Amino acid sequence: MDSVKSYHVGDAGLVEGEALGRITVYLAADFDRVSEAYVKAGEREHELQLRIAQLEQSEKQMQETVGLVMRTGARVIAERDALQQLLNQRDEAIHDLEQRRHAEQQACQAAEQRVEELRDRKNSIVALQAALAKAREWLGDGKYADGLHREHWTPEYAALIDCIDAALNPTAEAASERAEDDRWLQMKDDAERAEYSDHEE
Repeated sequence: MDSVKSYHVGDAGLVEGEALGRITVYLAADFDRVSEAYVKAGEREHELQLRIAQLEQSEKQMQETVGLVMRTGARVIAERDALQQLLNQRDEAIHDLEQRRHAEQQACQAAEQRVEELRDRKNSIVALQAALAKAREWLGDGKYADGLHREHWTPEYAALIDCIDAALNPTAEAASERAEDDRWLQMKDDAERAEYSDHEE
């Protein structure tokens, strides 16, 4: 109440100021004004306390929300990393499959080339054998030859006849190699027929 004047009761009546041993009094108008100011100040303080409580509650809720967001974000990041790792593993698996497919394709191409080479070789051998067999009939002691006996042949002529006979009558090892080639060709032909049959169905 600094702005309120105080009085004390003296011998001559009210005297401004306070005095030791004297009763201090205030004017009613000043007292009411200051009291009203105090009441308003109290109300204002109460409003501020409520506002502070609201702000503290909002801050608490915000902290809880931030904590939830951080936990959710950490979970999302962990799930993203797990998915990325899974994708990387699948990419590696696809890469391995592609490499395996490429290697198998190369092996198939090599096998195809081998089959074609064997087929060409077989056709050449068959044609050569047919030509040699026909020529052999006119040479040496063949069916249409001149009938000259072997003891009258020159060494070179005898060697030629022997080479032709060897080609027409292969050894067991050579026959085994030809049989293996024939088996390869037969397998290839069977596979081609099976594939053609599947397409027809």
